[in-house]
Order: sequence, then structure tokens, then C-alpha cells
Amino acid sequence: MTIAARPRTIPEPTTRWLRRLVIALLYIAAAVLSGWLGILAAPILDRIIVTAAAVILVPITIALVIDFFSNPD
Repeated sequence: MTIAARPRTIPEPTTRWLRRLVIALLYIAAAVLSGWLGILAAPILDRIIVTAAAVILVPITIALVIDFFSNPD
């Protein structure tokens, strides 16, 4: 049977250093994953961009055309 360790608080400089280390590792992981995703999505990225632009611009264009022809000015 082992004796349970008493809970201790981690010193502030160590906590600050660990927090900065974790944030730096998360930034590095995000950069690596985004680069990897970019390599995977590169062959179809143009289709994704064109589709997204069409989904956004077509309804706006339809609304503007309807407004243009319905406005008696």
C-alpha cells in the first residue's frame, strides 16, 4: 500500500512556462495540420472556392436583380 502524496500547488513561474509551452505546441500543431490539409485539398481547392463564392453571390445577385426591376425609380 502506498501513501498518497499531499496535494501541492505548482509555482507560478512553472505554471506560466507550461502555459506558454502548451500554447506554442498548439500553434505548431495548427500550422502543421493546416499545411497538411492544404496539401490534401489543393487538387479540389478551386472547386471549393468557386462553390462557396456561388453559394454566397447567387442569392445576393438574385435579390439585387429583383430589387432593381421592382424599383420604379
